[in-house]
Amino acid sequence: MTGDLAAFENAREALARAPRDHELLYACCAAAGDEAEAEMIALLEQRLKTLPPGSEIRLHDLHLLARLREKSARAAAGLHPTNTDAFDDLFFKFARKELAALASEASAFLQHNRTSFTAAVLLAEAYVAVGAFAQAEGVFAQLRRASGENIASITNFDSAFHAGLSDEAHRSAARLPPVLVSRDLAPDARQIIFTAADHPYFERYGWDFVESFAKHNGPDVWLALHVFDMTAEVRTGMIRRLDAVQGLRWGLSTEWTGLRDGEGAPAKEYYHAVRYIRFWQLLMDRNASAWIVDTDTIFGGPVARLFEHLSGKDLALYLAPGRFEVRNKIMALSTGASATQAARNYLRNVAGYVGHYQKEGRLFWGIDQVALFAVLAMIRVVPPLLIAGVPDWICSPIIRLGQILQPAKPV
Repeated sequence: MTGDLAAFENAREALARAPRDHELLYACCAAAGDEAEAEMIALLEQRLKTLPPGSEIRLHDLHLLARLREKSARAAAGLHPTNTDAFDDLFFKFARKELAALASEASAFLQHNRTSFTAAVLLAEAYVAVGAFAQAEGVFAQLRRASGENIASITNFDSAFHAGLSDEAHRSAARLPPVLVSRDLAPDARQIIFTAADHPYFERYGWDFVESFAKHNGPDVWLALHVFDMTAEVRTGMIRRLDAVQGLRWGLSTEWTGLRDGEGAPAKEYYHAVRYIRFWQLLMDRNASAWIVDTDTIFGGPVARLFEHLSGKDLALYLAPGRFEVRNKIMALSTGASATQAARNYLRNVAGYVGHYQKEGRLFWGIDQVALFAVLAMIRVVPPLLIAGVPDWICSPIIRLGQILQPAKPV
């Protein structure tokens, strides 16, 4: 397992000049690899000996130590550091002692500093790291009541909340702006690639996406495009251009949100989250398997291999082992769903989760990944979901030789 050596050395030099700067310490730990991880573990252990109990700095150091212990031990055990096929691999196996220390000190800290958002978040995510969802939910519920402007305040493992997500998905879809279908997919389309973006973002990345899809596609897979906030004039030009792409089998839908006339953040948050509602709607009444893929992606290999990988499973999910934050335990680079009821139920609840917080005006960046994980945690046992992890040969946050899906911009 390698880190970013140049980034590590730069952060380490800066940390030597400002040893109390937690952001620099975090940067060192994030970039550390191999022997550097052992160096950072030793540094954190030494720091913890000098830090007095009852400080947020100490909680942050305990958090970093738990992450590094888990990462290092996973590598030593020969486990893949960035993805897995097993839901249970998302939980920390090797850093239980460090997580127990973090939870204990965070709980003690909160006894005297009840409004500490940082301590509460670290406590809740320490519980999630070992799969203790009921304990985590007790803390997340307090964070939601505090209405903090942080994604932890929209992280939810309440069983009653999840039981209502099916109905919420339908209510949310009805509440959103109407979808205009300019060209529908064929009724017999059985394999679909779906992508969604606002019009300026599509103009920047979407055409490379479309052309690379056409280059690597066979006769069986359809491309479903959903473009937010596109005018009728632009849509006419887009249809002409799509028709000119040789061999392309495609559909196009759009919606007008009006958000482009407002502030940038609400628009960006809407587009990245609501695409999962539109994905569920697209598949709700179709007997088709599909993948939702980021628009800033280029196809570098046969599209059909995505569906071969999904065969016999309900879902294909990029499960990220050893990640501490709930928002990073499943990555939304690409998600596959077969034409099974279990997959549809999962997507419906993800849509309901997003829709609930869209109604509240709280679509914080990363809510799509929070929803993917929280819904999986609460729904996966009834009925059991068969999951295929998304391996590096399909995609990863960095470009690798031979990937089917390659990022078109640095992640």
